[in-house]
Amino acid sequence: MECPSCHHKLKRNYCTRCGIMIGKNNEIVSLREKEEDHSLEYFLGEDCYKFFQNNNFVAFFLGPLYFVYYKFYLLGISLGYLEILILYLLRNINPMILIFLKLISCLLYCCYTNEIYLFLVKKQIKKIGVITKEQFENKPKTSIVALALAVLLFEVSLFLIF
Repeated sequence: MECPSCHHKLKRNYCTRCGIMIGKNNEIVSLREKEEDHSLEYFLGEDCYKFFQNNNFVAFFLGPLYFVYYKFYLLGISLGYLEILILYLLRNINPMILIFLKLISCLLYCCYTNEIYLFLVKKQIKKIGVITKEQFENKPKTSIVALALAVLLFEVSLFLIF
């Protein structure tokens, strides 16, 4: 299926090139027409369309720290410690297998992080209710300090375990 506006190949009901959503009967539905999607746009800010893309190469490199950066602390720290636990339990096997497993986990982060992030954001929006643009204009959506603290926490944990 291709986008009726820019003729880009669609993987789902959203065009990552021009930002059009396709409805049930192949009608064009703009993001701004739906209140839920309008709230999503306000919550995510100017870069809201990048979260509808399939792959996230930043998450490939950051892994669980990506969620900490976007203020989902519990999920990010839990995933980080899960990776540390798996490394600890598998510390006696061949290092090439560990590298292969880490590569697979990085690819999983790359492919599924945007979907998980959008799910979590939509869940937060349901808790908040209707969002106005003024609520999120000057509110930071990321936390570099938390990212640095999480990196330090993971490094100390790895040092103590190994």
